[in-house]
Amino acid sequence: MRAVFLVLGLAMASGAVCAQDISQQALSKCKGVSEVAEQIMRQRQSGVKMSDLMDKVSQGREVNPILAGMVTGAYQKSAFSTDEYRDKAASEYRDKYYTACIGMLNK
Repeated sequence: MRAVFLVLGLAMASGAVCAQDISQQALSKCKGVSEVAEQIMRQRQSGVKMSDLMDKVSQGREVNPILAGMVTGAYQKSAFSTDEYRDKAASEYRDKYYTACIGMLNK
Protein backbone atom coordinates (compact mmCIF):
# COMPACT_ATOMS: atom_id res chain seq x y z
CA MET A 1 0.00 0.00 0.00
CA ARG A 2 2.94 2.30 0.67
CA ALA A 3 3.90 1.99 -2.98
CA VAL A 4 0.42 3.08 -4.01
CA PHE A 5 0.79 6.34 -2.12
CA LEU A 6 4.26 6.92 -3.54
CA VAL A 7 2.90 6.49 -7.06
CA LEU A 8 0.05 8.85 -6.30
CA GLY A 9 2.41 11.48 -4.98
CA LEU A 10 4.43 11.25 -8.17
CA ALA A 11 1.33 11.48 -10.33
CA MET A 12 0.17 14.62 -8.56
CA ALA A 13 3.58 16.28 -8.17
CA SER A 14 3.54 18.08 -11.49
CA GLY A 15 0.60 20.33 -10.67
CA ALA A 16 -2.14 21.14 -8.21
CA VAL A 17 -5.52 19.51 -8.65
CA CYS A 18 -8.73 20.92 -7.20
CA ALA A 19 -10.52 18.50 -4.85
CA GLN A 20 -13.94 19.08 -6.45
CA ASP A 21 -12.99 18.99 -10.11
CA ILE A 22 -10.62 16.34 -11.36
CA SER A 23 -8.98 17.54 -14.55
CA GLN A 24 -8.52 15.41 -17.63
CA GLN A 25 -4.78 15.75 -17.09
CA ALA A 26 -5.07 14.26 -13.61
CA LEU A 27 -7.28 11.43 -14.87
CA SER A 28 -4.75 10.76 -17.59
CA LYS A 29 -1.95 10.53 -15.02
CA CYS A 30 -3.98 8.10 -12.94
CA LYS A 31 -4.66 6.03 -16.04
CA GLY A 32 -0.96 5.98 -16.88
CA VAL A 33 -0.02 4.87 -13.37
CA SER A 34 -2.63 2.12 -13.45
CA GLU A 35 -1.48 0.89 -16.87
CA VAL A 36 2.09 0.56 -15.61
CA ALA A 37 0.79 -1.45 -12.65
CA GLU A 38 -1.17 -3.69 -15.01
CA GLN A 39 1.88 -4.38 -17.19
CA ILE A 40 3.98 -5.20 -14.14
CA MET A 41 1.36 -7.70 -12.97
CA ARG A 42 1.12 -9.21 -16.47
CA GLN A 43 4.88 -9.78 -16.41
CA ARG A 44 4.59 -11.37 -12.98
CA GLN A 45 1.74 -13.61 -14.19
CA SER A 46 3.81 -14.61 -17.24
CA GLY A 47 6.50 -16.09 -15.03
CA VAL A 48 9.12 -13.36 -15.38
CA LYS A 49 11.54 -13.53 -12.47
CA MET A 50 11.25 -10.64 -10.03
CA SER A 51 14.93 -9.79 -10.42
CA ASP A 52 14.56 -9.62 -14.21
CA LEU A 53 11.53 -7.36 -13.93
CA MET A 54 13.35 -5.13 -11.46
CA ASP A 55 16.22 -4.87 -13.97
CA LYS A 56 13.73 -3.99 -16.69
CA VAL A 57 12.05 -1.18 -14.72
CA SER A 58 15.40 0.24 -13.62
CA GLN A 59 16.50 0.70 -17.23
CA GLY A 60 20.15 0.47 -16.20
CA ARG A 61 19.82 3.15 -13.51
CA GLU A 62 18.83 3.16 -9.87
CA VAL A 63 15.40 1.62 -9.41
CA ASN A 64 12.63 4.16 -8.98
CA PRO A 65 11.13 3.41 -5.54
CA ILE A 66 7.61 3.73 -6.91
CA LEU A 67 8.22 1.15 -9.62
CA ALA A 68 10.09 -1.06 -7.16
CA GLY A 69 7.02 -0.94 -4.91
CA MET A 70 4.78 -1.92 -7.80
CA VAL A 71 7.03 -4.87 -8.62
CA THR A 72 7.25 -5.96 -5.00
CA GLY A 73 3.48 -5.71 -4.61
CA ALA A 74 2.88 -7.78 -7.73
CA TYR A 75 5.12 -10.56 -6.45
CA GLN A 76 3.23 -10.65 -3.16
CA LYS A 77 0.27 -11.93 -5.17
CA SER A 78 -0.10 -15.47 -6.46
CA ALA A 79 0.79 -16.39 -10.02
CA PHE A 80 -2.00 -18.23 -11.80
CA SER A 81 -1.95 -20.97 -14.40
CA THR A 82 -4.97 -19.98 -16.50
CA ASP A 83 -5.33 -16.95 -18.75
CA GLU A 84 -8.66 -16.08 -17.12
CA TYR A 85 -7.15 -15.74 -13.66
CA ARG A 86 -4.01 -14.04 -14.97
CA ASP A 87 -6.15 -11.41 -16.71
CA LYS A 88 -8.23 -10.97 -13.58
CA ALA A 89 -5.12 -10.48 -11.43
CA ALA A 90 -3.75 -7.86 -13.86
CA SER A 91 -7.09 -6.03 -14.05
CA GLU A 92 -7.49 -5.98 -10.28
CA TYR A 93 -3.95 -4.69 -9.79
CA ARG A 94 -4.53 -1.97 -12.41
CA ASP A 95 -7.81 -0.94 -10.80
CA LYS A 96 -6.26 -0.91 -7.32
CA TYR A 97 -3.80 1.76 -8.43
CA TYR A 98 -6.39 3.73 -10.41
CA THR A 99 -8.83 3.73 -7.49
CA ALA A 100 -6.15 4.85 -5.05
CA CYS A 101 -5.03 7.62 -7.41
CA ILE A 102 -8.57 8.95 -7.89
CA GLY A 103 -9.12 8.71 -4.14
CA MET A 104 -6.08 10.89 -3.51
CA LEU A 105 -7.37 13.47 -5.97
CA ASN A 106 -10.70 13.67 -4.15
CA LYS A 107 -9.12 14.59 -0.80
